[in-house]
Amino acid sequence: MKKKNTLLLCSLLLIFLMQQVAGQDSGSSGRKTIVYSFIINRVPDGFNIPLIGFLNFADGSHSSAHIGFLNWNRRNLNGVQLSFVNSAGGNVKGNQTGFINAAGGSFSGAQVGFVNATGGNFNGALAGFVNAVGGSTKGLQMGFVNASGGKTNGAQLAFVNVNGNSLKGLQAGFVNIARTFRGLQLGFVNLTDSIENGFPIGFLSFVGKGGYKALEFSANELYPFNLAFKTGVKGLYTSLIASWNPMSEEYYALGMGLGSMIPFSRIVYLNPEVTALGTYPGRSELYSLSLQLGFALSNRIHFALGPSVTWLNYNQVGENFDPVFSFYDYSINERNKLISGARLALRYNLSK
Repeated sequence: MKKKNTLLLCSLLLIFLMQQVAGQDSGSSGRKTIVYSFIINRVPDGFNIPLIGFLNFADGSHSSAHIGFLNWNRRNLNGVQLSFVNSAGGNVKGNQTGFINAAGGSFSGAQVGFVNATGGNFNGALAGFVNAVGGSTKGLQMGFVNASGGKTNGAQLAFVNVNGNSLKGLQAGFVNIARTFRGLQLGFVNLTDSIENGFPIGFLSFVGKGGYKALEFSANELYPFNLAFKTGVKGLYTSLIASWNPMSEEYYALGMGLGSMIPFSRIVYLNPEVTALGTYPGRSELYSLSLQLGFALSNRIHFALGPSVTWLNYNQVGENFDPVFSFYDYSINERNKLISGARLALRYNLSK
């Protein structure tokens, strides 16, 4: 009992002495109250000692560590905040780790939590479910949703990536959105107003200025009627393809492709494409490579033709898919066959 009373008395004395020493303020502002109890801690501007308690409050700028359940810093922070909720009203240089991390000014360092938010510019690494930066971002954003209101120089890795200004680097996710970008977009859906230098790679890529969109009607050795929608950029675009052959038991096929337009001149270009189709009712897969020569008859109308080769894979032994025409057929085994032919296409350019 005596030991407990002695410990309590020493603690109270320590708090009293700290208030007397640090509570004096030169000038006319009077005393500054300090609370340092390891449960609730509150210190004035420039009182740079670690705050370790359930609730930690720094009324001004602070250069040290905050460790507790709730950390709140009124102005700038140079150090570490570690708790469930971390908040700094000014600039932060260091680290915030918690469930919710927020900085009102600029941030240099790392935010690690479920929700990370910075009102100004960010330089460093963000890792969380939601990462939001109001200004420019330099470094790495990694989470489920990443958003940057200013310029981004680095990488955004998430299910949804959003950049409101310009991106220089990488966006990789299911949905990638950037106003302008210089680098690489890798996702299922890519959206951008314009591309300075780079490629969008995805199932669907929509580019405003400098993009490519076209509707194509074509015929090849296996399907005489093919309709495709092409989108991306001329250097690298994707195609959604629907095919029909009324003379075959496998009437329909659906799939996608990847292609590029390599210019020789303003009118003539080389147009390699690879496509993958699955037939209905699901008996075969078709993998084709074509090397076409394209001609721009006008700004809107394009014509392309060239040789192609198709790898035909049957799902079961004994099936047969006869081509409409071919130059040469080669049976690898009972389920795989190579067919060489040609492709003829007419396109309508939808790009501005």
